[in-house]
Amino acid sequence: YYRDRHLLLSGACFFPSGNAGKLYDIPLKKYDVNSLYTYVADTVGELGTPEKTDFDHFIRDRTGEYAYIIVVRDFCAYRKRGAPPVFQSPFKTCESGTIIQIKEQFAMFRDLWDALHKFYLFEDFEVMSVMRCKIIDDPHMRTYNEFFEREKMHAEETRDALMRKTSKLFMNNLIGKFVQKTKYIPITPVLDRVRDMVVFERGEMVDNWDRGHFDYIRGAYVYTKSRVKIMNDIYKLLGPNAGEHHFYTDTD
Repeated sequence: YYRDRHLLLSGACFFPSGNAGKLYDIPLKKYDVNSLYTYVADTVGELGTPEKTDFDHFIRDRTGEYAYIIVVRDFCAYRKRGAPPVFQSPFKTCESGTIIQIKEQFAMFRDLWDALHKFYLFEDFEVMSVMRCKIIDDPHMRTYNEFFEREKMHAEETRDALMRKTSKLFMNNLIGKFVQKTKYIPITPVLDRVRDMVVFERGEMVDNWDRGHFDYIRGAYVYTKSRVKIMNDIYKLLGPNAGEHHFYTDTD
């Protein structure tokens, strides 16, 4: 109701802590992420077969030829002073954003590892293994996205709301398809004629790892790179040296 009447913005305004609550008659700088996942998917490319490497390569290799994955446990990090208060930890832990403490084993891409260093001091962690995947150019992904981007722009010009929505869904849902679960239990609706009702029956576990895990890793990489882009932008816009600017950001 409010959005239709242009009384409510679908985002938030960020102000430097020293100016919180003050009203200024100055231009507001808008930060918006348009087609974030599509843009990242275009630039990421395809990922090759994971191969084992070591922590030294993980830290030192900056050629851009590989996407690195590190598996750690007993991870502990403390939020740095001056980190933008709007930033939220990307990990779903019980602790506040001040401390990240994860006992169990988990994996993350080096891109997230590097971005976290802007916000946190790494106190302790145990490296379990390190993998890397060759980054391969994928022109087919760009061709797909460019086609639907053109269709979306044409729909905007012709005010075809359905085609605009459809084109947007084709772009965004492809990335979601990559990261769908490789293990799942199918739920099938069946008509129970005796009770005259539809019941849902659980099938056997389907394990699609061998056929689907490469897409899963690639999809996870796209989401990670997207999150890292926003993290870096937040740090750039709202970090210790952000100045006195005011920003409006969309819900991305």
